[in-house]
Amino acid sequence: MWLSVCGSVQAGTLIIPGPFDSVSFGTSVTWLPNGNLVVTDPNAGPSAVGAVYLYRPDGSLISTLKGGSANDNVGSGGTRVLPGGNFLVISPSWRNGANASAGAVTFVNASTGLSGTVSALNSLVGVGNLDSSNRQVVVLNSGHYLVHSPLADLPGLVNGGAITWGSGQVGVSGEISATNSLVSPNVAGFNGLSLAELTNGNFVLGLPLWNQVGAAVWCPGQSGCIGQVESNIALTGTTTSDLVGIGVTPLSNGHYVVTSTNWDGPAGANQGAVTWANGVTGLAGSVSPANSWIGSSPSDNIGDGGVTALSNGNFVIASRSWANAGAVRAGAVTWVSGTGSTSGVVGPGNSMIGTQQDDGVGSIIVALSNGNYVVGAPNWNNPSAVAVGAARWGNGQLSTIGPLSSANAVVGTVAGDLANLQIESLPSGNYLLRAGTWNNGLATDAGAAIWGNGQTGTSGIVSAAIAVVGTTSGDQIGTAYKLLTNGNLLVGSGSWTNGSIAGAGLLAFMNGSTGGTGVVSGSNAIIGTSTNDGVGLFSVALTNGNYLVLSHSWDGTAANIGAVTWGNGTTGTSGPVSTANSVVGGSFNDGSSPIPALPTSKGDAVIAMSGFDVPGRSDAGMMSLVKGNGPSSAVLTTSNAYVGGSASEFMGTGVGTTVTPDDRLVIVSSNWDTGVAPLNVGAICLLDATVPISGQSGDSSCITGTVANQGSSLKAAYSTLRQQLAVGKPAENVVVLFDFRLLADSFE
Repeated sequence: MWLSVCGSVQAGTLIIPGPFDSVSFGTSVTWLPNGNLVVTDPNAGPSAVGAVYLYRPDGSLISTLKGGSANDNVGSGGTRVLPGGNFLVISPSWRNGANASAGAVTFVNASTGLSGTVSALNSLVGVGNLDSSNRQVVVLNSGHYLVHSPLADLPGLVNGGAITWGSGQVGVSGEISATNSLVSPNVAGFNGLSLAELTNGNFVLGLPLWNQVGAAVWCPGQSGCIGQVESNIALTGTTTSDLVGIGVTPLSNGHYVVTSTNWDGPAGANQGAVTWANGVTGLAGSVSPANSWIGSSPSDNIGDGGVTALSNGNFVIASRSWANAGAVRAGAVTWVSGTGSTSGVVGPGNSMIGTQQDDGVGSIIVALSNGNYVVGAPNWNNPSAVAVGAARWGNGQLSTIGPLSSANAVVGTVAGDLANLQIESLPSGNYLLRAGTWNNGLATDAGAAIWGNGQTGTSGIVSAAIAVVGTTSGDQIGTAYKLLTNGNLLVGSGSWTNGSIAGAGLLAFMNGSTGGTGVVSGSNAIIGTSTNDGVGLFSVALTNGNYLVLSHSWDGTAANIGAVTWGNGTTGTSGPVSTANSVVGGSFNDGSSPIPALPTSKGDAVIAMSGFDVPGRSDAGMMSLVKGNGPSSAVLTTSNAYVGGSASEFMGTGVGTTVTPDDRLVIVSSNWDTGVAPLNVGAICLLDATVPISGQSGDSSCITGTVANQGSSLKAAYSTLRQQLAVGKPAENVVVLFDFRLLADSFE
């Protein structure tokens, strides 16, 4: 029966009691796309066999799946919802006869469920003791799934390993073997596996420890691979520790690239190799100079900086350890067409290269949205200074070759200028270089943010002529960064010094299509005005393109009261944070910790101050809606915020606190209680995030616990389809459905 608990909304609760033999019913709750609800109880009896239940939205039971042996703990590994709406039950402790923790993965239909006992007849199961160790379930974009069992026992081989494909419509069952899985011929042959799902739906498995030489196996995405991995179905190495398949990179055109950084070639050990392969048919055979890009010297370790796929189907090989004659670890970056088989020797005639020892060209590679790319070398040496750093643009349609210099790259001037270089790809196809350790003359770590042209590249020595820069030691401009939803961006630093005020902080706006240059200040940025205000350290991008600056350490009428300041995402906003342009806390240390902000689909955000003090309840915490269409100014109080109902509740910090796609606010408050025993029973609340919120946890918007110190065990799941919140209360052995379907004159 639904019980009305609110006036202006049609809300109610339905209690689903734990079935017979249940112990911790509601350990997890999961809504399925069709509106049915999955509930787990890994400790269900008898003797902790465990159980997983499927319910209709009205609370009626569809099916019950249980274990068959003591301590099977069915469902203890959780559940996974497949793209088609069905789900998997993961039971790592399931016992196969005398073998404990053989493990089981069970496919369940979302509509009809599955009743009975987990077994090889309805589940994929291990056969050996501890077979489930390190087992992973990977859901594929195609809707199917893979079960990787690196320590699965096989006939005549303990801990051989296997990977099993399962259908997203009917699953897979039986004991793991070569009849339903791809299996290894050697012990631990599937350890270190890398998986690459291709854009055409097929997938590739990198097995660097296979037969001690490594292999890469292509598999069809609609059926997977079965049988033993042999050289006739895989790309393989030829020498011990070749590590073929240590990396597999899918290309945007459906093909793939296999990295074998330790491959031994004609030039010696660890020459390295990178091999293109067809994503429709795969590639079998041995890695060789005839089918791969390789190094020219021992220990070149080609591909040790990774392979970066470009959006146009081509790719870039980064080889940080490549030696340029006697200059070891000079580094090289090689552009390669992704349309077909290709081979060559990495060198100055086909690559962007370093010229001095430890230049490390290729330490950073970032693909741009327009198909080009940027290469970062934080330790690059110029002829007159060591480790000044450099960043160079690369053409995604053809090779960019030769050494780096100030004529073709952005470069530092003194040691450490680009030591913490970070490269950001922008939606416009342009890019941003962030260098918080850049030195502005005698001002060490002043910091710089350099906008780069994604069509032609940007070059020159870092200065205010090509960058937004700080002017004082420790300004560290560029350490703070936020990409806005409209493609513009924010740069700054929580350490920026405002005159003589250290750590005031700053956040400046930058157009993502044109960039910006010059010295940052209060005339072009939002700034702090007190020591350690830390403005700019945190911010949030709103869905309408605007932004909020979250300054938890801002000092107003008292220290660390915290402030949230709106910014215009089209033109930027400048000036000091103040009570005239910000939503602020009301008392000392209200902003004692970072301020989370949860954007809504309408362009607003719900903010939280976990240290917010309510009269008589210190550190109760609060959450409040901040509008995203213009500046707001207010002092947070119990009249304009939803506050914690108990002292030390720290509202807003609970794992699972979120704004849902239909703009409901789910608050998980594990420390809630009434102030008297039992304490820390917890509360989970559901509110409307499209209008200002007020009230306090524990009111009619909440489901509350009753068992002391079990608030953290409460679990929440929200169904957008049904506007229902399911709350698992395993300590009470019940699940509560909280209905929040609103009246037509509300916010639908």
